[in-house]
Amino acid sequence: MGIEVFIEEDFNMYAKKVYVIENQGSKTIHYNIDKEGQLVTTEVGNNPMDNNLKPFMIMPREIGDAILLAFTKALAAQGIRTENEYKIEGELIATKAHLEDIRKVAFKGLKI
Repeated sequence: MGIEVFIEEDFNMYAKKVYVIENQGSKTIHYNIDKEGQLVTTEVGNNPMDNNLKPFMIMPREIGDAILLAFTKALAAQGIRTENEYKIEGELIATKAHLEDIRKVAFKGLKI
């Protein structure tokens, strides 16, 4: 559940299309912006990408990756991280603790 973002490479338009949907349990909502900049929501079926939806945003392909990278940097500056980043941090903390335990055992065995 929650909001998901899908990025599609459109080679005909030489663009990246960004789609935003939200699974709300029994229904899926597609988000879009109209010409006046207002949020538009549409209920879509089980497979929303089969509905010829309008993208939330279209970026020129030559700068699309740079824009997405800038988004990630801006989010990181606000303290927003991905689940994967939290997982990696947890694994690093666990590894450091394990190494410290190994050092204690090794030094105890060497009687240093």
